[in-house]
Amino acid sequence: FPSHDICEDGQGGVIITGKVSGTLSYGNDSITPFYTATGMGFYTSDAFIARVNSTGKTWWHRMGEYNETAPGTDQGVDVKVVGDKVYWLAHVTGRNFQFGTNVYPLNQYGNNVAVLAEFAMDGTNNWIMVTKGGGCIPKFLAAQANQVAFAGYSLGSSTAINFGNSKTLSYSQASHFVAKFNYVVNINKTS
Repeated sequence: FPSHDICEDGQGGVIITGKVSGTLSYGNDSITPFYTATGMGFYTSDAFIARVNSTGKTWWHRMGEYNETAPGTDQGVDVKVVGDKVYWLAHVTGRNFQFGTNVYPLNQYGNNVAVLAEFAMDGTNNWIMVTKGGGCIPKFLAAQANQVAFAGYSLGSSTAINFGNSKTLSYSQASHFVAKFNYVVNINKTS
């Protein structure tokens, strides 16, 4: 699948994000998902983020993975570069999501969640935040020094969306929302 969003990295390259099912090729490089479900009714994709230089060479790429027992459609939604930091927003429908060594199982996070992460320019993942409770479809990312915000859509349910810092959104009706994080210390860091 083609990338869903793209932005300049300020150093002659670009950061791309989207979803991949099968192998996605850029020049001589390729990005392959961890798992692709097969069989009637199964449709899967993995969310990815990649930094590509001006010649099409992939400097690095990172992927989110869902467990094969609970396939879904995950995709990178938006990406922004602020100084030497890369901010990534993804939508995860798979009921078990893994990003690097961090695993987010269904019983803690739910279906339809937002993934917000910060990377250094070398691809190091500085922190990641995953909404809990489900029912969250992220749409747009905004970022500046020490402030990150994303807009999204609440599907409306009896389960509140938890943003990882004791802030929750609970409406019985579907609605749009904006969540802003003022300091990175408010966001769960990776181990």
